Amino acid sequence: MPKTEEFFSQFNMSEEEKEFYYPYYIWWLIFCSRDCCPGNKTIYRQFLQTRRGKIRKKPLLEQTLSRWQYVNPGFFDIVYMASKRVFCLFDIFETGSFKIAYIPQYTFAEPDSNDMLAGIVLPLANGGYFSVIDLLIIPAAVKTSLILKLIHFYRHHKTTTNRDFFSEYYPEMLKITINHMLENNIKRP
Repeated sequence: MPKTEEFFSQFNMSEEEKEFYYPYYIWWLIFCSRDCCPGNKTIYRQFLQTRRGKIRKKPLLEQTLSRWQYVNPGFFDIVYMASKRVFCLFDIFETGSFKIAYIPQYTFAEPDSNDMLAGIVLPLANGGYFSVIDLLIIPAAVKTSLILKLIHFYRHHKTTTNRDFFSEYYPEMLKITINHMLENNIKRP
């Protein structure tokens, strides 16, 4: 994937670190980027349209999978930790958006309640959310300065909708996040 390789070539980090951050870019590419398929569609929307006939017979599944077309990457404050894998999250860029999210990965390191999480959470039929990969943990010690950088970027590049914004600018926000982590000597994994 030349676009992906080009994105990661701008960072001075080990291959292991690049592999750590790689999924955050790839899942954005699948669910949010409109540059990959004809007709300004995301890869996921293209996939869903080719399978529509097969899932129509299952209305709840169709409704849930259809909602995944509209997800955005998020930067989340942890409001409450119900367990090691269940969180009440506040999306910093979706005003008033609280999400109960389940992080099913067993490799997910437990964050501190003051940390910030970043990544994509997908809606479930029951109103909750889950992630397909571990959410990126941004330690509390560097969270506030990162949020200020992200909000500054967001305000100067805001388009008509969050969907349009994240479709176009999420790689830049991920770049800001990765650089911030590297500048503060937060190594992954």
